[in-house]
Amino acid sequence: MKKVILIAILAIALIVLSSCGNRQYGIDTNQTFKTAYIRLGDKWEVVSVKSWRDFSEGDEVQIITDKGKVYLSHYSNMVLVN
Repeated sequence: MKKVILIAILAIALIVLSSCGNRQYGIDTNQTFKTAYIRLGDKWEVVSVKSWRDFSEGDEVQIITDKGKVYLSHYSNMVLVN
């Protein structure tokens, strides 16, 4: 009886987890970055990162520098470095 319940729970968990797609669930890890390279037109700017945020609906990232300047762009225009 215990094996049947265990198999049923595992089957339900497998179905639920496989329908999640590319979204992360469970324990979320914090990532800290100190420097960012940001493409502005044809040049790259190096800034110190105070805080950053990504958005789950797209590939945008927002960076706030130590000087208070805010950048919002696509990940292809930024490189975050630890």
